[in-house]
Amino acid sequence: MERKPVIWVDNSPESKRALQFLNDNRIEYVDHNIADLENGCCGGPSDTKAPVLFASNGIFRDLDGILNYISKVKQNRSEPSESAFW
Repeated sequence: MERKPVIWVDNSPESKRALQFLNDNRIEYVDHNIADLENGCCGGPSDTKAPVLFASNGIFRDLDGILNYISKVKQNRSEPSESAFW
């Protein structure tokens, strides 16, 4: 079982589109809204630019990076696994 990617978002249109693209491609993820972190007791990552996706195979920044991640996931889905040849 592979870990779900974590995406940091804010309330921007780019973040909303990134979440929509992940949902449209049926990619499970864990999301954190950095605006919620800023309201917490310890402050938040004020210099973090959203969206950014942290996955087991890398960090993907901005909408273009997340689209690149989605492309890689879709490519891996279409390739047969080694167990398919047993």
